[in-house]
Amino acid sequence: MRLLVGFAAGLAAAAAYSVLQRVRCRRSAVPTAKDVAAIRATFRRVSARPNHGALGCIPPATHTKRGTLHTWNGGAERMLVVGGACSEIFGGPHLAKMLRPGLEYEAAVLAKVERGEPAAPLVQHTSTSLPPQLADFVEALEAQLPAFVRQADDWAVSLQVEGASAVSAAVEVLLQLQAARGNLERVGIAVADRSYHGPPSTSLGVPAKPLPPALSAAKPPQIVYPAPTPFSCTSDADVAALRAAWKGFFAQHGKGLGVVVVEPQWGSSCAAATWPKELLKEFIGLAHAAGALVVSDEVMCGLARHGEGGGKCFLSDAWGLQPDCLTFGKAVATGMFPLAGAIITRGAAALGADGRSVAQSHTYAASSPRALMAATLVLNSLAEFAPKVASSGAILGEELMKAEAASKGKLKSHGHGLMRGLLLERSLTGDARATAAASFKKHCLAAGVAPYFIPAGGAMFTPPYDVPEEQLREAGVKMCEAIRNVASELGW
Repeated sequence: MRLLVGFAAGLAAAAAYSVLQRVRCRRSAVPTAKDVAAIRATFRRVSARPNHGALGCIPPATHTKRGTLHTWNGGAERMLVVGGACSEIFGGPHLAKMLRPGLEYEAAVLAKVERGEPAAPLVQHTSTSLPPQLADFVEALEAQLPAFVRQADDWAVSLQVEGASAVSAAVEVLLQLQAARGNLERVGIAVADRSYHGPPSTSLGVPAKPLPPALSAAKPPQIVYPAPTPFSCTSDADVAALRAAWKGFFAQHGKGLGVVVVEPQWGSSCAAATWPKELLKEFIGLAHAAGALVVSDEVMCGLARHGEGGGKCFLSDAWGLQPDCLTFGKAVATGMFPLAGAIITRGAAALGADGRSVAQSHTYAASSPRALMAATLVLNSLAEFAPKVASSGAILGEELMKAEAASKGKLKSHGHGLMRGLLLERSLTGDARATAAASFKKHCLAAGVAPYFIPAGGAMFTPPYDVPEEQLREAGVKMCEAIRNVASELGW
């Protein structure tokens, strides 16, 4: 049995959709300024990202898009959106190719449902049975697993809805594996400093600023280990100090440590910077030597977005690492459908022999045939798009190096493949950092380019894999224009 079914918390998408239905916009023409104002006024009822308002969600409304090119506010603004936090993987004809089989499946089912005839399921909640499309998905997923996982043939997947729950499922299943092996005292969970694994108030991870009690009360217990970030590790002396800190960490916590979570490539907390490969290999070795099991969280950098290893799905696989659990998610079902998961790379037989089942589960995970169909096609297409990710990633890297030069060193570029970032350099702190971050966002939007602005001060760039190269070049030109305006405003 390859499946461990799970679920994440409810999504805001349904609520947002119902809000939109209450706005009476014209359906046969581009919305007018009055329509746009009505939409934005209604959006204020939606509690979303904190940088969209004190409570409500007040960003612009996207009405059309092609690749990274979006029209906002009924066509009044033209914006190159080059950062969607890895949530979309394809656009245009390639997206249509991934979605069409599911659409045809749904149309055929609806025709029978309307006639009152027996029909294939549009949703099959897993409390009763599983949708048959799950078999194709598991087969496609297995083909993307590292060779050591396929050879051992001792793996299983816990399907979830989004990334935070996938990480929770990964940690839980490894803690259960520790217990099945008789290591009942190993219940400690370690995460990296400045790590992000989901909403900061309810998920593992360490925000840059400590959370107040009202936000931290629901956060799971965790131990924090030092990690090589752009804020803490930029010299040989820093690396030496880091190794000494690791020695002390495992000496203090090793006996009770059950699971260690790593991110081979950081997300928004560090603007897509990566761990140095050899340091990550060393750290995983130390964790294993201490008796801990390791989760490699690849919700953002996976699906070959990292651009390493000739199209291998997981960055840890491209780097020759052997974690005990892998997470995946974000755009695995194209971004149209929520789907994520945790793969235990070895130990499934031990869990089964001990009669264990996952607690991080729900009847909704794996229930959508359309999500599974889309995800199967995405997984089977990764090898085809690997050259495109590499070539477009190289162009994106060139453009960000130009942006770094335009900032006179105040912004540093990080990452690889189609997951890259610009981060304000570490000497900018406090009010100066906040002022620079606000100026950067203001001038980017004024220039017509919208990366994914991050709380750490900077932005991430995660365009879809089939992004037109001319859009990347144009985004680079606009980014440099914005940064020159920032430099002029702040006296860089």
